[in-house]
Amino acid sequence: MCTRKKRLATLREAGVVVLAAWIALILAGAAWAHEPQNDPGDGSDPDPTINAETAAAQGMLVPTTGACCLTDGTCLDDLTEAECAFSDGVYQGDGTICDLVDCPIYGECGLVFTAPVSWADDTGQMEDSCDLRPSKDAQFEIILPYEAEWIFSVCEADWDTYLYLTASCCPPEGSPDIIAESDDHPDCNAASKIVKMLSAGTYYLTVEGFSSSDCGPFPLEIAAPCTVDCDPDSIPEGEPDCYDGYEDTYNLGCDDDGSHGYPFTPIACGDIVCGTAGTYSGDEGATRDTDWYEFDLSATSEVTWSAIAEFEVQIILIDPGPADCKDAQGEPTYTLLDIAVAPPCGVAELTLTMEPGETGTGWAWAGTHEFTGVPCGSIYNVHLSCDVIVPCDADITGADGVPDGMVDVLDLLLVLIQWGTAGPEADITGPEGLPDGVVDDLDLLEVIAMWGPCE
Repeated sequence: MCTRKKRLATLREAGVVVLAAWIALILAGAAWAHEPQNDPGDGSDPDPTINAETAAAQGMLVPTTGACCLTDGTCLDDLTEAECAFSDGVYQGDGTICDLVDCPIYGECGLVFTAPVSWADDTGQMEDSCDLRPSKDAQFEIILPYEAEWIFSVCEADWDTYLYLTASCCPPEGSPDIIAESDDHPDCNAASKIVKMLSAGTYYLTVEGFSSSDCGPFPLEIAAPCTVDCDPDSIPEGEPDCYDGYEDTYNLGCDDDGSHGYPFTPIACGDIVCGTAGTYSGDEGATRDTDWYEFDLSATSEVTWSAIAEFEVQIILIDPGPADCKDAQGEPTYTLLDIAVAPPCGVAELTLTMEPGETGTGWAWAGTHEFTGVPCGSIYNVHLSCDVIVPCDADITGADGVPDGMVDVLDLLLVLIQWGTAGPEADITGPEGLPDGVVDDLDLLEVIAMWGPCE
């Protein structure tokens, strides 16, 4: 105990300047973070989601400024439409804010997209920028995330289109950089479609008119069939494929009405499971096969749940709550912690700090994002990993509100928030080296002394 007292005394003496600097820095950051945005003026918290429609519906004054998307994909708030145009930006509407806007990126050859793509544009609003044909045109830089037979289509255009897929931006006619081209595709009347087996990488697409007078609006669709095989190290889920009229009794978890005992599939940390999913017509119309998994969570852990699938996959991490899924009134007793969605052949991933619940388990969910359009038997692979977190005295919180094995600014902030109170979380130590019922400079100095990963 004497050694600890001496250490605390030394820290108290040496930490005066550090303490002052930390407090000044944190308070300055807190003041900046609480700068009012869209302040309603009634003392309540600002609502960052208010846009022109919701504001008008609530009888609020709609601002005449909004978000402005610039050509590099960045966004500026609080610009008028004229100011946005002067900056060569695209105005997103009165009352919009950048936090709720997904700005496209403009590259050397127009808009940059990562496939799959669904986009509408109009060559009538463009210039004749490419020398491939004597018409107004639109160029796109397309990033293909995986090797597949990709489909590039403007089939729904009602005018005579011409489509070029190239390895560089606007190569001249006859260039070896022209990978494929399409005039009147058999599926599209006078419009165009390219189907090509391509490796992952960056490509360029140019939408032209057949002649100088051909231009107009067009929907651009870029997609590829996605095939996923079971991972060679995977465990089979074991559920039969769904079908119209299918009654799921396998691992429907809390989607069960209780008549099947809320069945889960057990999964261990480190396991890869190869499962199937799909959508089908059930007793109440269109529905989907949902797969619920249960894993041991006897200690606070950093849990990663990931999936790759032939369809648009959705995954969820869940805090189980009590043992049953629902209370006596039929209300859920579990909590959805986070959700991730990924396109076909994309990776959906969640990483959270999870604490042992009342049951000492955690739940994970996988299934289709949509309720229609996914063939039964479509394959997915899911992977669960868990790293047990060993906290230390000064590790009192983390990004998810629980200790995370790291003493950092979040722990420091909690000390400042509970300053002068009894804590209890931030009451780490006292003159005798034990919590003393008050959060003060000794607790703050302990956080600074133990800064970094717990050992």
